[in-house]
Amino acid sequence: MIDAVGNPQSILLLGGTSEIGLATVEAFASDRPLRVVLAGRPSERLDSAKARLEARGCAVEVIPFDAREGDVEVVAKAFTGGDIDVALVAFGLLGDNEKAWTDVATAVELAQVNYTAAVGVGVALGERMTAQGHGSIVAFSSVAGERGSW
Repeated sequence: MIDAVGNPQSILLLGGTSEIGLATVEAFASDRPLRVVLAGRPSERLDSAKARLEARGCAVEVIPFDAREGDVEVVAKAFTGGDIDVALVAFGLLGDNEKAWTDVATAVELAQVNYTAAVGVGVALGERMTAQGHGSIVAFSSVAGERGSW
């Protein structure tokens, strides 16, 4: 639950190894302990992210999430430990522009991860936060979305 002066007590990071996501969580945790749910593909990087936040005093739970699978159930799993005050959507693939225009599998993967999965978890998060009566969703994007391709 968000405290009396508006500080979040719990954060969900979808894209649990995202450097900008982790830096954001660390900024929130700079002056108080937080409950953090890291959602990402199981890996040494995810384990390292967990250790990094635990070293700052955060209570960290890790749940598996692969945006390629379109798993919006990750949102329900994230809320099993209690309310989520802030959800950071910080996953995506940059990809290769030329390959994305010429290879069907690459184009579909980029669309699945960067659009479909983000929309799915965004709607699921909105439903959960509406039901709990509070919360904020922050969706990170890439400057690549603004970059012109010639």
